Amino acid sequence: MEEKIVLVTGVTGAIGKAAAIELAKNNCRLILFGRDSGRLTEVKSEIADLTGNDNLDLSIADLSEPKSVRLAVSEIKKKYSSLNALLNVAGIFKNRRLENSAGLEYMFATNHLGPFILTIELLDLLKSARGRVVMVSAPSTTKINFNDLQGKNKFSAGFLGSFGASKMMNIMFTYALARRLNRGWSNQGLLMKCLQS
Repeated sequence: MEEKIVLVTGVTGAIGKAAAIELAKNNCRLILFGRDSGRLTEVKSEIADLTGNDNLDLSIADLSEPKSVRLAVSEIKKKYSSLNALLNVAGIFKNRRLENSAGLEYMFATNHLGPFILTIELLDLLKSARGRVVMVSAPSTTKINFNDLQGKNKFSAGFLGSFGASKMMNIMFTYALARRLNRGWSNQGLLMKCLQS
């Protein structure tokens, strides 16, 4: 049976780790993606001990920083020519407005922009293996204020605020991506097409 290669974000959290454990039990080669190398190393050891699967690679990157995500993708592409699945599980909640190094609101950058960039940048590897993209989100009916995506004018943290908006962005991106890929569009120019949705 052909080895399946799966990248999982959020493996230091409960949902991401549980997903990674089940995938490892099914003999998948995993790329464990996260920002904290110490915690990732601990999770890698735990998964290997629980499953007997040591086909586990680490990809150290901060989803809140687009440059970090792109650098990680560059390293992944040096090692892998295909990817069977991408599980975007990672997400954060902040109860006050914070910014990343580029001045982007932290929940927007981590929960939406990071997974968005990661997915778009890995589409060629996924396409070569007819791979799947799984976006783990939270139920959200939050209306997105496209005139204030960064919450500079009004920031509220919870499900009806910036966190809920970031989760709605995940949902909207997932539908847009599925629609466009089903039409046979390539990842070339997909970034701009999705941004224009």
